[in-house]
Amino acid sequence: MRISLKLLTLLMIFSILISSCEDEKEEPAIAPNLDYEIILYQYQNDVEIKAEFETGLQWCFSYLGAQLEKGSWAKGTSWLDTQRIQIDVEEFGFDQTALQSLKELISIYKQSEEYSVTGGIDAGRFVVSIFNNSNHYYKIVGMPSVLNNFVSDYTFLQKKAAIIESAVAFGERIINIPQEDGNIHSLGYLAEEIIGSLSDSSHVVKENEVMDIMPNGQLRFGIYNANKELITGADTTLSIAGKPAKCLWCHEVNIQTAIAALTAIPGYYSPPQFDSVINQNRTILEAYRASLNTEIDFNDISQHAELEKLYIRFMEPSTKRLSGEWSITEQEVKSRLSNLSTHINHEFPELGNLYHRTEVETYSPYQVIRSTSSARETVLNEPNLLL
Repeated sequence: MRISLKLLTLLMIFSILISSCEDEKEEPAIAPNLDYEIILYQYQNDVEIKAEFETGLQWCFSYLGAQLEKGSWAKGTSWLDTQRIQIDVEEFGFDQTALQSLKELISIYKQSEEYSVTGGIDAGRFVVSIFNNSNHYYKIVGMPSVLNNFVSDYTFLQKKAAIIESAVAFGERIINIPQEDGNIHSLGYLAEEIIGSLSDSSHVVKENEVMDIMPNGQLRFGIYNANKELITGADTTLSIAGKPAKCLWCHEVNIQTAIAALTAIPGYYSPPQFDSVINQNRTILEAYRASLNTEIDFNDISQHAELEKLYIRFMEPSTKRLSGEWSITEQEVKSRLSNLSTHINHEFPELGNLYHRTEVETYSPYQVIRSTSSARETVLNEPNLLL
């Protein structure tokens, strides 16, 4: 009986010790959220190096609103081999609106035949889908679907600017200038594309283009029709503005002055007066950007071109690039596309002889998700995977 009590006591002590040890065990690590991860392929079009490729990706995500604080790129990316980079967009400092849209697009691309066959997605295809597709761009950057919701966030000066000779519009324009209060959050602009004339007040507004500044210091663009509804690109009968991706290509990182305007209209800011106000706003924006702890170097005006080359390389692939995409020799590519002609890109002639993506897509050995038919120009039937 005494032995049993001793055994019982020892068992109880042992049980308490085991329980205590279990309590002291560390909590299991939280598993990464794979919903925000995707594998991208770098297919070389010419002699693009990894540093240029990564810079292009950084500018793409930055143009979409990513904060990209220093160190976030290394934390959110990992090269799996010489061609594939795994990215986690959750590490780049997007807001929840952007993350939700990116999550949906990542899911769709992961379910594609291309992803299943190759183990990833063409980085160019992904960039064109999230940046050059206006429907997706608007969702990611949170552009309001109606103009009034954009305008309500800003206070404009009573006096407007008249742009009679425009580098963009075929007719005249009115620019509503923000009443700035010393910070970038007040800098919202509204351009009205008109028919008729400001000089005799016969003008009618046919389209609206807006621009403001995102918290990461990048410009954000939107285009609205006469009914003040968000549209994928500018009316080609009114201007050459194209889609938001073209606005960003033209503006680069700047709030543009009146490049071509000369004529002054009574009651409106003249071109020199407009430029003076814009230069003050530029100073505010530059000071704000200088305060950011970001991977993006706003002082290097050549960096954004790596994004443009990235989507051009996809939209206008070379034989070398298609050889990598389709896992066949360059000679086989030429044979397969023998009925198609090549061209030279006028901006980047160094890219060599190129095809048009819209012409070669049907030759792909696997099914792909259609992104857009033009990187910059207005596309009326732009695909929308975020309905």
